[in-house]
Amino acid sequence: MWHSLFSFFFSFLLWVTNVKAQQPSAIIKSPDGKLSVKVWIAGGRVQYAAFRNGMPVVQPSLLGLVRDDEDFSQKLVWSHAPGSYPVIGEYMLPTAKKSAIGYAAN
Repeated sequence: MWHSLFSFFFSFLLWVTNVKAQQPSAIIKSPDGKLSVKVWIAGGRVQYAAFRNGMPVVQPSLLGLVRDDEDFSQKLVWSHAPGSYPVIGEYMLPTAKKSAIGYAAN
């Protein structure tokens, strides 16, 4: 479950930078539809909330990255939303109980 959740949120973070300018918000769902994340920009700041089976599991929170040389958490604008697409893959963890880990995400 954690691998699916990690893959889902990793895919979400890659996707969030490509949200459509005309949309006040966007929603992306996991392959099984149980997890969803809503993202929006308010006041130039990206916010998100996560849901499982329609119930909130992460309350609205700010999303961004602040580095010493740049602030990627403010003055943000929508770019475009290509839509979600399935990502299926596998990776190896030689020191884990199960060495071949498969995942699916949107």
